[in-house]
Amino acid sequence: MRSLPLVSSDHQAHVSFGRIAPYLRSALVIASGGGFALACVLTLVPLFGIPLGSWWEALIQTHGHLQIFGWAGLFVVGVGLHFFPRLRGALLVRPGLLPWILGVYVAGLGLRFISQPLLAVSGALLWKVLLVFSGILEVIALPAIFLFGSFLPGSDLLFSLSGPTGLALILCLAVNLWPAL
Repeated sequence: MRSLPLVSSDHQAHVSFGRIAPYLRSALVIASGGGFALACVLTLVPLFGIPLGSWWEALIQTHGHLQIFGWAGLFVVGVGLHFFPRLRGALLVRPGLLPWILGVYVAGLGLRFISQPLLAVSGALLWKVLLVFSGILEVIALPAIFLFGSFLPGSDLLFSLSGPTGLALILCLAVNLWPAL
């Protein structure tokens, strides 16, 4: 397998697909390893007559969260970070932060995958703390994508937080911190 260059070949200083591809790969891994795997478990459990309880609801919520914020969210962000700057004719503000932002976001999703079902099963304080921490990581990563990976210049910071983006940030905060309350 050949590695893609980190700068585009058109000498426009656009970020090449090599920096964005990890977002798409992560979306696929989260979808297949988390979301689809949980869907299989959720489908087979009633078939085997296993009694449903609070763990069942936690698995449903975790499955939905991984599919929406992991699979769909990372895929849309990856495609957007690749195409929007080219459509607008602008550069990404800090493309070097993209791997760090992805790491924080995937860590938050991974903690959610582990902590939410285990909290429902055991009720231990550790899982509650990790669930809150997972929400905090995701809430940190989403604005970072728009602020540091954005194609908007720094003077448009207020504009980038208004409208649908600001609504998405509020929705992400509510969805991530609600289970911990």
